[in-house]
Amino acid sequence: MELRTFINSYRKKHDLTMEEFAKLASLSKGYISMLEKGYNPQTGKKIIPSISALNNIAKAAGTDLDFLLKVLDDIEVSLDSPIQSLITTNQQEEQLIFGYRNLSPKNQEELLAYLDMKLSLQEKQDL
Repeated sequence: MELRTFINSYRKKHDLTMEEFAKLASLSKGYISMLEKGYNPQTGKKIIPSISALNNIAKAAGTDLDFLLKVLDDIEVSLDSPIQSLITTNQQEEQLIFGYRNLSPKNQEELLAYLDMKLSLQEKQDL
């Protein structure tokens, strides 16, 4: 079974909206939508979930990661980096990171320049 089929079937069986399932999984509705589609509609790239995202999905479905991995066919998984386990993020921060990663390189540069400008302005105000 594909991950998108698993999520969609679980939601329908339990009469859950994407938003409700996303909250149960501590993931964004947009991310769940992309997982159900299997790709990012903006970039056309395949979505490869992390181990932690799969673990959250398993918990939301009332099971564990081991069971989920056994029912999924040829799942590609993005391993969480060691630094991720040291940094605690909330859902909004995770959405920002996810959004940033799906921007084109040019848009990423523009966003970082904007962020630098805002941080610089804040530093001046804090003095």
